[in-house]
Amino acid sequence: MPVAPLRETPLEQIRLRLPDLPGRLQDAGRYIVDNEFDAATRSMRDIASAAGLQPATFTRLAQALGHA
Repeated sequence: MPVAPLRETPLEQIRLRLPDLPGRLQDAGRYIVDNEFDAATRSMRDIASAAGLQPATFTRLAQALGHA
């Protein structure tokens, strides 16, 4: 029986792609990596406010990682 390839977690995706992202997206990515619990439990607006970034930055980060 073939084994399905392992998919990277969203945090692994961010960590791997971080060096290739533009500055603000790197800031957003670092915030998420450093604050995993908050990223999973708070709203995007709350996270953006705490990070000192615009909510749209986190939307662009998700898109840069291949999410719709």
